Amino acid sequence: MSVFNNIIRFLQRQPGYINRLLKLGIVVLFFSGLYFQVFRHQEFGDIRASFLVQLSDRSRLPWLVCLLGLMPLNWAAETMKWLHLIRKVEYLSYWKAFRAVIAGVTFSLFTPNRIGEFGGRILFVRPRHVPKAILSTLVGSFAQQLVLISFGFVGFVYFLFRLWSVEKWVLEGIILSGILLIWGLMYAFLNLNEIVPLVKRITFLHRFKKTIRNVNIVRKYTRGELNRTLFWASIRYGIYGVQYYLALRFFGIEAPPAEAASCIATVYLLQTSIPLPPLVSLLARGGIALKIWGMFGGNATSILAATFTLWTINLIIPALVGIVFIVNANILKSLGYEKKE
Repeated sequence: MSVFNNIIRFLQRQPGYINRLLKLGIVVLFFSGLYFQVFRHQEFGDIRASFLVQLSDRSRLPWLVCLLGLMPLNWAAETMKWLHLIRKVEYLSYWKAFRAVIAGVTFSLFTPNRIGEFGGRILFVRPRHVPKAILSTLVGSFAQQLVLISFGFVGFVYFLFRLWSVEKWVLEGIILSGILLIWGLMYAFLNLNEIVPLVKRITFLHRFKKTIRNVNIVRKYTRGELNRTLFWASIRYGIYGVQYYLALRFFGIEAPPAEAASCIATVYLLQTSIPLPPLVSLLARGGIALKIWGMFGGNATSILAATFTLWTINLIIPALVGIVFIVNANILKSLGYEKKE
């Protein structure tokens, strides 16, 4: 314990030096990961060549322009989803909340299921509010996963029914299981206030009284606020779905609207079930897209290029902006390790 206290005292005595060192480490790790996981990938050259070929065709440019134009709206929706949740903890302006969300994208690229987004968001709240800010982010993530599973389930059933022949009893079993799962998740989300009493019954958690007190934040969210969270999660899902369709059209992959919507929902559902960091799994998850979009005549390179382009626009570009926000933040102060004057 004394070693830990000595470390804390050292951090407090050298805030400027440690802050610069931490920021440099984050920047180096980010660009190193980006280089080795993406640009050094064996298929990156083919994907780049495919993109340049499509870019040279002016008739395809509107698809790309619309795809790029929807990216800010995607993260604006995520900011709105989180903003009313975090304001139960601490008042943040929209701009500050937006910077927190984008900084979270930077951290999330290297963590499974993007759990690293907490690391970016807590840099923009007061240190004493960090645990509650993490819980508010969890509530927003729960809502997004619920929306993804709900739409993904509907799309998956349509996909099985129209595009992939399965036995009737198998399809009925999947439908029943999906309905029960979604109902259970929806009930749990809209009744978060019931979680606190359940948590308090866990004996070994009694040693973490401060943690238990922080969990009380979920009791402050009304049913209306939780429904609003689901609304913004749905808006974001819709934007991302349209972006995926635009990416496919840019690379010449065409499918009827209903089939395209069901396949997009299925891809998102299956891809999210793989607990890998976004950068690490960027092309690994492409195998799912290959199986599905190959039915519509798309070649492997075009399908992977569409997936890569979508992820570049929605994750890598915002993450680069997030690096700027992180560099301008006081990391030690945000984490409560800077000595107060």
